[in-house]
Amino acid sequence: MTSDGPPGTEADMVCGICLDLFCKPVTLSDCGHSFCCLCIFKEIKHRVSHQQLAFCSTCRKQIGSHPSAPSVTIENMVRAHLLTKTEEEQKQEKERTNAIHKELFDLLTTENVSRGEIWGWFNPIKAIFDLHDRVFRCPICIWEVDDNGVCANDICRRQWTIDRSVLDNIDDSASDASGMSLEDEEEEESEDSYSSSGSDEIE
Repeated sequence: MTSDGPPGTEADMVCGICLDLFCKPVTLSDCGHSFCCLCIFKEIKHRVSHQQLAFCSTCRKQIGSHPSAPSVTIENMVRAHLLTKTEEEQKQEKERTNAIHKELFDLLTTENVSRGEIWGWFNPIKAIFDLHDRVFRCPICIWEVDDNGVCANDICRRQWTIDRSVLDNIDDSASDASGMSLEDEEEEESEDSYSSSGSDEIE
C-alpha cells in the first residue's frame, strides 16, 4: 500500500521497518525518525533479547533512549490521506490496523509485558557479552567493562549490570556440542600431549 512520490505524499507516511503506512507512529528521541509503535517495540525487543545494540533503520544512529512521544502530526496526515482512498482500500487498511492493535495489545498482556518494561528496552542496563573475545562490553562505547561492570573508557565510565549467566549458557552449549565438558576437553588435550611426548622419546 505504498508508493513513491514527492514530499508530502504517501511516500512520507511509510514506516521504514514494515514499509507500510504508519500505524500509531512514534518518534525516536535520538535522531528524530519515526516508526510504527509496534514495529520499533518489536525491533528493540529482538535486539535486547540477543544482547545487541539497536540502531535506527533509517540513519543507523544508535537508539539509546525511548521515543519522545506519539507522532500525532504524522498520524493525522495518514488519516487525511486515507480519506482520498476508495471504500475498499479504507476497509483493507482498517483491517490491517486492527490486527496491529491486537498484536500490540497481546504484547502488553499475553506476554505479560508492562509499558514500563517496554520503555526499558530502549535504555540498556546490561553490559553486552562479546562472544569472540569472551568479555563484557559497554553498550554505549563498546569498551570492555571491569568485574564491577564499570566501563574502562575514562570518558564514559558508565556502570552496567553483568549477567554472568551468559557465560554458563555458552559453556553449556559448547559442552552439548562436543559431548564433553570444558574440563574433559582440557584433560583430553593434556593426555594427547603426554602421549605425543612419549612417542618422541621412544623414537
